[in-house]
Amino acid sequence: MATIVQDLTRLEKAVDILDAIYRHRKRNPSTGSDEAYYELMLDYNRRLLKARTNGEPIVGWGLLIPNEILHAMDLIPLHLEVGSSMPVSILKSYEETMAAAKSFGLPVELCSAHRTMVGVHRLGWAPRPDFVVWCSTICESCAKSGGLISEMWNVPRFFLDRPFLDTDEQIAYFADELGDLIAFLEKQTGKKLDRDRLKEVVAESYQCYQIQKEIQALRCRIPAPVYNKVVVQNILVEWLYGGTPKATYYFKIVRDEMKAMADKGQSPASEKFRLLTICPPPLHSWKLMDWLQNEKGAVLVGNPLDGRWQKWEIDPANPLISLSRKVYAEPHGYTMHGPVERAVSACVQDALDVKAEGAIFWAALTCPQGCAMIKPIRDALKEKVDIPTLIVNMDVYDPSLVPESEMKEKLEGFLETLEERKLTL
Repeated sequence: MATIVQDLTRLEKAVDILDAIYRHRKRNPSTGSDEAYYELMLDYNRRLLKARTNGEPIVGWGLLIPNEILHAMDLIPLHLEVGSSMPVSILKSYEETMAAAKSFGLPVELCSAHRTMVGVHRLGWAPRPDFVVWCSTICESCAKSGGLISEMWNVPRFFLDRPFLDTDEQIAYFADELGDLIAFLEKQTGKKLDRDRLKEVVAESYQCYQIQKEIQALRCRIPAPVYNKVVVQNILVEWLYGGTPKATYYFKIVRDEMKAMADKGQSPASEKFRLLTICPPPLHSWKLMDWLQNEKGAVLVGNPLDGRWQKWEIDPANPLISLSRKVYAEPHGYTMHGPVERAVSACVQDALDVKAEGAIFWAALTCPQGCAMIKPIRDALKEKVDIPTLIVNMDVYDPSLVPESEMKEKLEGFLETLEERKLTL
């Protein structure tokens, strides 16, 4: 495998842009959640640059592995799926990274999130991880990509075997896997985990979980005190900062912002349609979320696969069992890794709770895992809740597959149908 030459000038440029956006938000306040979001994204990327400059160990960290362990050991995480690719979204370097992934041998049919990740590392735009940790979670790409990144950089690696279901036996098994992970991290870094510190971090994480449950409940208000773009921002903050005081800080701002609007019976924009949003929307077209809300009055009140937490209980004396339970309570982990019936029931219950009038299924053309759920979810929403579902073909990272104009056209037609449906009900 060819040697990678690390070149962090793209990451430095992305940091400069994030810094400019954050300073603009502070000078021209819009929402506290938006300002806090960019503050955290700036902090995340600056920390990576600083770590590489200072020679601190960076851990390549896969999707849905508890951040709490890293935080308790004061290690620097490079989130493989999101953190690696963030400069691409900021600099709009989609074509270049996709070409790098293709030249490496990855077909266009493969998940664009992982193609982007591989392209970024192939080009040397991401910091070199000192070791990589990944997990069997969600899809085949997740299960394979961490090993590929470790081979590209020729660094040590650790694979977490996550059981399919969440019986007591399997939760205990995964807790043992987390124990083996800690031993690996201690060996790689020469640092010993402070168990009391881990208990404190888990308690912090549980506080943040409770705040997110409050946010989930506030979505049910009419009108909904929800900013559409916060749907995506919440996902990224949880993945990058879960278990840290910075996550708690951010989600408190989101909750308090929503509660202040709800207490006054207000919504960010005139609410005409209450919609579920299913699967992540296109990250290359964030303004689409604002357009839906501000120009069309379509509010994304329900987010069942990415924002609907299951019940999580912690055992203060056993942080690893607590973290194992969290992995199965986390929205993506519960709905995307388990049987499809879990995703279906989450969508149906969310639709009932938020009184949704329709649903948008963001069908990423390169995601077989997500697209396999379209029919059972659409059928269940029609049969059990009597609401229609719009299937929007798109791609999360690759804007070349479906242009924004085509998505807007479909969305406008769907909203017109909903308007006509209201008149007949």
